[in-house]
Amino acid sequence: MAYKRGLFDEEMNGILTDPSDDTKGFFDPNTEENLTYLQLMERCMTDPETGLSLLLLKEKKRERKTSSKSSVRKRRVVIVDPETGKEMSVYEAYRKGLIDHQTYIELAEQECEWEEITTSSSDGVVKSMIIDRRSGRQYDIDDAISKGLIDQSSLDQYRAGTLSITEFADMLSGNMSGFRSRSSSFGSSSSYPMSPIPSIKTPATTWTDPSEETGPVAGILDTDTLEKVSVTEAMHRNLVDNITGQRLLEAQACTGGIIDPNTGEKFSVADAMNKGLVDKIMVDRINLAQKAFQGFEDPRTKSKMSAAQALKKGWLYYEAGQRFLEVQYLTGGLIEPDVSGRVSLDDAVKKGTLDARTAQKLRDVSGYSKYLTCPKTKLKISYKDAMDRSMIEEGSGLRLLEASSQSSKGLYSPYSISGSGSTSGSRSGSRTGSRSGSRRG
Repeated sequence: MAYKRGLFDEEMNGILTDPSDDTKGFFDPNTEENLTYLQLMERCMTDPETGLSLLLLKEKKRERKTSSKSSVRKRRVVIVDPETGKEMSVYEAYRKGLIDHQTYIELAEQECEWEEITTSSSDGVVKSMIIDRRSGRQYDIDDAISKGLIDQSSLDQYRAGTLSITEFADMLSGNMSGFRSRSSSFGSSSSYPMSPIPSIKTPATTWTDPSEETGPVAGILDTDTLEKVSVTEAMHRNLVDNITGQRLLEAQACTGGIIDPNTGEKFSVADAMNKGLVDKIMVDRINLAQKAFQGFEDPRTKSKMSAAQALKKGWLYYEAGQRFLEVQYLTGGLIEPDVSGRVSLDDAVKKGTLDARTAQKLRDVSGYSKYLTCPKTKLKISYKDAMDRSMIEEGSGLRLLEASSQSSKGLYSPYSISGSGSTSGSRSGSRTGSRSGSRRG
């Protein structure tokens, strides 16, 4: 009829009436296949009322993605140490206490590529992820809430824009027990604690809070020569690897000072360097631990705060803060600059200088990080393990960690750093160490 009316020519009429034509010029939106019109017709249904052929359109789960990115990306920020002229990353500068948390957050935003990806499907399931495009790290917001890493209040602040995506990502990673808003002034003491825990639960073990003040590991006892040497001397002799040595010195610094195992005297880091108890290269690395004993100064108010307060307010990075608190707790209690003697966890929580979550974690001694390498067995151990394996020297009461100069030869430690420390260090250490010292388990 259309051909007879002249609506198209003879060639088109031949194409349309050719039953053998298999040109697949039509698209099935359900299967995304290319079909002939005849094939498409076969997939249609006939409307009983109108007699029209209708193609059923099946609902597909379509995802809609939205994103929120940090504004400045792919830039490397370098901090220069004003004393040494050494260049370091933002993270290293923050760890050494050269910049505060506020500055760290602002500079870190220039290096990271945090992005929030939100997917929503037609069945109503919405999922939000925070992803670092550079490192591949990703955090599920709902999962973080269920694990207690963040609470709804923190999420609301992030959604309202009072928390940057960088700060929010820090919380999701679990590396901060508290944080300060970017909008707060420099040195502000305002903090946003993690989701509260109604009570402090002691882990189901026989462990009880230390009731008496004891000393940290004061030195190393070479069980082959019965020589008692300082931690630094032990590093020079390769009895202790450098990372373990640094952590042992940090433990001394955060509980009162660097210890001379021959006299039992304690010294500040600077004085200890002058007496050869600390190498010059180690001074910057353990100065932060000394602040955990002397107190962290708020540059705005000039007031002193404890390591627990500094950690809670974001002035002290998580890993170091946790180590310092563990050592203080294990040796008799937390140290606060305005309090003589040690402070129990319960008292610290009541005063508000320690949150309940951190207190609970400190009491879970079985979960302590194993950041030391045992100088005798070369196995990874926690600081509590090191204290348990130490000997208490009769008379002085000093705690000495055993090491073997023979077993150290030829054994590889994953934390040894080549080129640091001399293997021919002086062997003038005291021989007053004794195998008969009592063990404290």
